[in-house]
Amino acid sequence: MCPHEIGTMRSPHSMQTHTSLIGFMLLLVVLGFPPLHAQKPRKTRFWNLTGETIVKFELSVGGNGGYGPDQCKNDADWAVDDDERLVIDDVTPGAYDARVTFRSGRVCLAQEINIEDGKIFTIEARQLANCTEPQ
Repeated sequence: MCPHEIGTMRSPHSMQTHTSLIGFMLLLVVLGFPPLHAQKPRKTRFWNLTGETIVKFELSVGGNGGYGPDQCKNDADWAVDDDERLVIDDVTPGAYDARVTFRSGRVCLAQEINIEDGKIFTIEARQLANCTEPQ
């Protein structure tokens, strides 16, 4: 062995340990090792595209008429401005009817709104029906 090669050779045991470590890391990648910082599931959100501020937003499972809690309470100011998004809580995926109350006092219905878990759904002015004007 030449003097310049001293200390550069690896022992068979060192090579085997290195190969085993690489094999283990590849196995983790192949098995889909979860990331150390798992992502939080996305929240379902409503995007107000009605052109008006909503002060009460209630959902009913398609056509049953029994409305759930006011989702506007999930917002800091309890209102959803036009082009604002609102987090929707405690709603399972499915088809819903929405009862929408605007700042002006007008109340409208939007029917057959499809809600998917973790997605954004919208209601536009053209979807509103059966509106009642304030007294």
